[in-house]
Amino acid sequence: MESNIKGLVAAGHEMASELKAECGAVDMRSVAKLISDLATQLEVQLVRANALAEDHQRATESIKQADSAVKLAHEKFSALAAENARLKAGAMYFSYGSEFSFECHKTAEEAIAAAEAAIDDYRGDACDGWSEEVESICWGVIIQQATKVGERKKRKCDRVSPWIERVCDYELRPNVETPATDAFLAEVRAEARNEGINYTASRLAAAFNHGFINKSLREVFDVTRMILSAKEELANESHPIDGLSGEYAEKSLEEWAERLLKGGSQ
Repeated sequence: MESNIKGLVAAGHEMASELKAECGAVDMRSVAKLISDLATQLEVQLVRANALAEDHQRATESIKQADSAVKLAHEKFSALAAENARLKAGAMYFSYGSEFSFECHKTAEEAIAAAEAAIDDYRGDACDGWSEEVESICWGVIIQQATKVGERKKRKCDRVSPWIERVCDYELRPNVETPATDAFLAEVRAEARNEGINYTASRLAAAFNHGFINKSLREVFDVTRMILSAKEELANESHPIDGLSGEYAEKSLEEWAERLLKGGSQ
């Protein structure tokens, strides 16, 4: 279509030029002008059509990107839902109260019913109040259980009571793996770290710009840049970095506070 319009535009301008040159009649010149105007309008429409085509292409690409993002999000949350369902299924269920200890149940409904019954009993004993002696009542899912492994006969090197004939160990089984949940939490932690780093660097810059930091521009520049560079360092770090929890900074603040108390404002 574009090539046809271009051809019509060129032909219209060429014919108009020929008519102007060969015909001296007024009506022929009017025809030539009309043809020229039509060719110009065709050219304008071609530019508009090309612009609309580009807009349409960009819109199509945006829709494709949005569809891909939605599909990716759906896959992630489907994986999270599947892992959550497996965890909730568990080996069995339990109910617990500080006064009636721990009980196992085959279904979640049984565990909930036991916990609610205990709550009703305690409220009844306290005349619809709550006794301070009852610390907690809850129910939950047992995902792993302590399982006996490596049972064997006692050896001379085993430091156990003389009456024990066999020894063993215990492990929590089954081994629970949650790759989708782990990946999701890693993304959340990375975003939270970046937000914290950005906030810290911006607060330092604002404090200096408003005259609250009596240091040279070079010192503040270097420290601010060092803080922002932590985002890249943490992104490339496969294992947690020492001090990420803030313990080092908190300990330093305690030491500095002691020094300030001893030395006044120095």
